[in-house]
Amino acid sequence: MTDDREVLCRPRWGRTLWFLVGLGAAGVGVAVVGTLLRGELAVVWLGVGLLLAPLGVAALYAATARVRADAYGLRSWTLLSRWSVPWQDVADLRVQLRHERNHRARTTRRVSVLLCDGGKRLLPLPHGPYDDPDFDAELDVLRALHRRHGTPRSSHLPVLSYRTVGRTWAGALSLCVLLLAGAGVAAWFVPNASSQERAWQSATPCTSRTPADERDECLTTLSAEIERTETGRPKHSSWLYFTDGRPQKRLAVSREAALAFDAGDSVELTVWRREVME
Repeated sequence: MTDDREVLCRPRWGRTLWFLVGLGAAGVGVAVVGTLLRGELAVVWLGVGLLLAPLGVAALYAATARVRADAYGLRSWTLLSRWSVPWQDVADLRVQLRHERNHRARTTRRVSVLLCDGGKRLLPLPHGPYDDPDFDAELDVLRALHRRHGTPRSSHLPVLSYRTVGRTWAGALSLCVLLLAGAGVAAWFVPNASSQERAWQSATPCTSRTPADERDECLTTLSAEIERTETGRPKHSSWLYFTDGRPQKRLAVSREAALAFDAGDSVELTVWRREVME
């Protein structure tokens, strides 16, 4: 926020929101990895990725929201839209209460713009609880600018509750956007996972005649010796460690598989697309 000639409202907890955006991006990466794996581990990775991706979208929506007010009027930006209105077209600035009937959630305040033509607009910022001085300060500057450059209909500050505000479509629209985003991510990755599984099931063993540049697509059998096992708790990964790190340092397996092997056991591993499959 600046002074009573201009105000710029930004989201609070900006670092936290951008951290969640990064977490959502990481979720997309996890989902990609999940499509390259197979078995129960693939389902876990894909599920985690699909849960994190919509969280990142919601955080990105909140992190990119802005509201600016100056001598011209109001301007707001969100991930999905931009909107502006001159003060001459603003009839009132009002406070709208949210979650007041939900005893498990803290009642918050938002700024609602009543237009001279009867239209309404809920600003993405500022918002805050009853005892939030930052919200009060930003709202005071908005009202001062409106009085200076416009003609407020009310001399007092109107407050809208669930009894007076009626039903709004913005919350439902936001929820639909998030659900569609999650569905889009699933629609993008699930066919890839199915294609990967079909390719694995149809792969055939490599032969001496298989060209070097095609050996990733056929099945290679390697011998290895187990150096030690690491049995995880139920629903957690267990590991087989190989002697001298050959063909790789360790392999994630089920808890039952880890219990079935001992140090010194010889095993045969099937490699496909440079990954141990079984």
